[in-house]
Amino acid sequence: IGIKTIPVAAIVTYAGMILSVAFLKRKRHTLAENGAKLTEKKGANLNPIRFLKRYPTYAGMLVGMVLIYFSHGFLNTFCLQILQSKGGDVENMGIATSVAAAAEIIPMLCAPFLLKHFRLGNLLRFSGVFYTIKSFLSLLAPNVFLYYGVQMLQLPAWGIMATTIVFYVNETVEHEHSAQGQAFAGMTL
Repeated sequence: IGIKTIPVAAIVTYAGMILSVAFLKRKRHTLAENGAKLTEKKGANLNPIRFLKRYPTYAGMLVGMVLIYFSHGFLNTFCLQILQSKGGDVENMGIATSVAAAAEIIPMLCAPFLLKHFRLGNLLRFSGVFYTIKSFLSLLAPNVFLYYGVQMLQLPAWGIMATTIVFYVNETVEHEHSAQGQAFAGMTL
């Protein structure tokens, strides 16, 4: 057993997950009090297509988040290889990850101030811009030391996005669908 088993294990795991979800039974309706007809429960989740049509601005934001996290996922997955191309090793990867994690904490602690003084949509746009800048600079940084500096961009990227998205969902989506909205945002991660 070696490193070549990782992709096989991932495929088997995801296939099992897909199969288990495919066989789940879902209750769509509840019987009315008198049992005469089926009615949709007030506040019930909408199917994903109806949900996204009902909240088109939110749907656009979800598409943006998927694209951002797709890029972010690649950078995190291949962090060691990126650092090796800059002369780094596993130790440097640990330091880079620690720098990014520490940088995320600052905006999370400042969230009440940020949310009070800035519009949520603007904070999400700001965060998206810094995710994009971080992606390009991660690849362009010529050495390990500058790569550490790029990791500080996690502060305006993930730190702001992680806190703001929760409030953005509550502001954009009606209360009875907010749990579904939060779930869609969580799925983009």
